[in-house]
Amino acid sequence: MPSPEPGVGVRTAEFVEVGGLPVRYAATGTGPPVILLHGLGRSLEDWEPLRAALSGYRLIAIDLAGFGQSQPLPDCRLASLARHVEGTLDMLGVPSGAHVVGNSLGGAVAMRLATGAPHGWRHWHCSTARGSAARSPGPCASSAFRCSGGCFCVPMRTAR
Repeated sequence: MPSPEPGVGVRTAEFVEVGGLPVRYAATGTGPPVILLHGLGRSLEDWEPLRAALSGYRLIAIDLAGFGQSQPLPDCRLASLARHVEGTLDMLGVPSGAHVVGNSLGGAVAMRLATGAPHGWRHWHCSTARGSAARSPGPCASSAFRCSGGCFCVPMRTAR
């Protein structure tokens, strides 16, 4: 299923400035915060179908730098993207202990956050478009990544 055009379907998208660059995000709901990081070439609109299902949470979807309506970074390595997400969360006042959900590139950024960020995130939910995690012997078994709160790799279905 193709992603909607950036800005279509999102009711409350706003911008925050991080490192001198505008970052688009959409925050809805109340409850424990859940950070949503989209995949390569995608945007925060990808998470719209989850909003009703996760109505008991404060959902914060972010357009990663260089995607959707967020400006690109001069350096787009994973470490830089992770630091930029960390800065965005700081600007939004997201407390430590949030859940982080990432798809594809967003999952890689989430894992990078886990290995280098001092926030102590509660859970990491990394999804893969090809379903390779479904063939793994255990959660996140295909990587050397470990997280203390829990890590779940969930295969996602994509249109072909």
